[in-house]
Amino acid sequence: MDFEFNLAQLVDVGTPAVKALACLEANESTASDVFIFWHAMLQAIKDVITNPQCEFPNEIQQQIFGILNSRHQELFEDGNLSNQVYLAATYLDSNDS
Repeated sequence: MDFEFNLAQLVDVGTPAVKALACLEANESTASDVFIFWHAMLQAIKDVITNPQCEFPNEIQQQIFGILNSRHQELFEDGNLSNQVYLAATYLDSNDS
């Protein structure tokens, strides 16, 4: 029974990333979409791991938050993959409307 529960936890925490990636594989995806889907994914994962029904221990929650924060810094702050194009594209895209 523990295996099935742990597998369900893994699926629950990974699903937002899979959905975001599937959306970003579209030919029409832009840098703005990367920024928006990344942050939507972060919120969805936070909702999953802080949901009491999912029963993620605090230690695991902190490890997941640590990984996500590290990746966020790498992409959008001071990491080797960082680039302001994502934020700029999002700003410009929101002003198009």
